[in-house]
Amino acid sequence: MTNDDGSDDRVSALVASSLKVFDECLLPNGCLVAAPSQMPYFPSSAKSYLYCWPGRDLGFSLAGMETLGREVRDPLLHWMLDRAEGFRESGLIFEEYHPNGPRRGTEWQPDQAGTLLWAICRAPRLKNALEREVVEIAATGLQGHWTGSGFDRRHRDLWERRFASPRHGSNLTYTLAACAKGLVLAAEVYGRDDWRATGESIAACVSESSDPELGRYLRRFGMPEKDVNIDASLLGLAWPFDVVPDDNALIETIADVERQLLDDNGVHRYLFDGYDGEVDEVGSEIRQGAGAWPLLTFWLAIVLNRRGRREDAERVFRIGVESADANGHVPEQRFRSGDPRVGVSPLLWSHMKFLLAADELGLLPSQ
Repeated sequence: MTNDDGSDDRVSALVASSLKVFDECLLPNGCLVAAPSQMPYFPSSAKSYLYCWPGRDLGFSLAGMETLGREVRDPLLHWMLDRAEGFRESGLIFEEYHPNGPRRGTEWQPDQAGTLLWAICRAPRLKNALEREVVEIAATGLQGHWTGSGFDRRHRDLWERRFASPRHGSNLTYTLAACAKGLVLAAEVYGRDDWRATGESIAACVSESSDPELGRYLRRFGMPEKDVNIDASLLGLAWPFDVVPDDNALIETIADVERQLLDDNGVHRYLFDGYDGEVDEVGSEIRQGAGAWPLLTFWLAIVLNRRGRREDAERVFRIGVESADANGHVPEQRFRSGDPRVGVSPLLWSHMKFLLAADELGLLPSQ
């Protein structure tokens, strides 16, 4: 992709800044924090993200860094086993963790384990004992809590805003898709028929979220009241957690994300999102209305390109690239021109999705 605005040069510069952001997020003990909140450039008005999401951030970071041929697995996986509170014993990954290992969040997030399994098993190192142990623990943890129609304990979505409740029979579509894909890949790599059976059972449950009235997938289903709001996380059903048929429901889901959540600043998480990453006294969240999320903008670019819409993918990718500031930092959110808010910047997940999208489009510089 070559443009008059120097996009090729900007992509190269963003690759360099993404490597720098990763290095600044990787702490000496192997903890990978979500944002380098400890650095002098991090905004004082932003919420601190000096915490670790050890499945989702780790998974997409492994995949992102590997597009550049950089192997970063061992310190991150050692941290998982040696420090992440309760992981070795339960196989469960909760919301977020302090850098020294104790849990900070109280809620279980199964999608984190599914994402980590996907990241490891898409390019496995079969002779690596550390990797095998992490996969065994994470896969067994998911398997042990699956009932055939849902997980047996309450859990939270990737945005930490909604719950699935076994008492009410509700499920989170993205969460199930991530778990299904991760388990099926792990089963293929390690020859575990029991993991495959669980993954296929979860995938079958994902299909139940296809709503005939809306003609697309729901973000949460099985509730007494239908959750009709479109959510950009449903892009995960197209990539990388492609466990549903490539049918009209998936096509309409992607189209609804474009219609309702994409604007000139990029892709928003969902309608009426209030979280902006800004804080007031004592770190309290202000929530004055969200911006677009560059990581979702890059995610949409990947999906569009994989569906043969190269021109649209490049256009969306450029929107994501334009979210970077003069320092090459890609933020969590991009606000409208003239809005004084900055929010969390840079965000590691945004940079890793940039690398994955640039790789998908064949725009990464030769290594």
